[in-house]
Amino acid sequence: MPAAQPDRAPAPVGSRTWLTIGAGLLLFVLVPFALLGTWFESVATETVYTSSPQWLLAAAILALLALDIVLPVPSSVVSTAAGAALGFWPGLVASTLGMTACCQIGYAIGRTSGRAVAARFVGEPALADVERWVRVRGDWMLCVMRPVPVLAEASVLLAGIARLDGGRFAALTFLANLGVSAAYALAGATASSTGSMLPAIAGAIVLPALVMGAASLARGRSPGPCEPT
Repeated sequence: MPAAQPDRAPAPVGSRTWLTIGAGLLLFVLVPFALLGTWFESVATETVYTSSPQWLLAAAILALLALDIVLPVPSSVVSTAAGAALGFWPGLVASTLGMTACCQIGYAIGRTSGRAVAARFVGEPALADVERWVRVRGDWMLCVMRPVPVLAEASVLLAGIARLDGGRFAALTFLANLGVSAAYALAGATASSTGSMLPAIAGAIVLPALVMGAASLARGRSPGPCEPT
């Protein structure tokens, strides 16, 4: 029986395909922020800091993060608040489970209705090229984008649209969420123990900024989605 062949470098994906899919993903993510962002951020923050007892607070954090794919939840603020209000380990668990549930919901949306819409606009042959690209570079995309606002949700939806293997997707996003949640929970717990919100603010702002900078550097050193390798 012949050995399985490794994934080859993906064929270039047309710019029109990326623009169409990218515009659709950004609209899906950004429209709720434009309509409800400011109001929902205040509601989410108030919910996290006023919910009691502890189990109710943990449940509220988990639910808010799980719904981040369809609602404008400030996930970095909520995850950092989880560490401040619950402590490091409970905050880590609540944040990781909530973010992972969000990924699964987004993957399901992308794989079902998201793919149907994308196929209507770009066609199945173009989607096949996108699938090959995601199969080769999707691991990096999912892990790097987890703490980056908007792109985190868009990458999850794209993985579903491209039908990335479900088990592989679940493992990658869980491990990435675990790392991101640990950073936020540590920042929040440190803020709680020192009485200063500076570490929490740093965790909620600096981590996404560092990841976005690293992604920009990596993108400058590797072929883009429309370039041949």
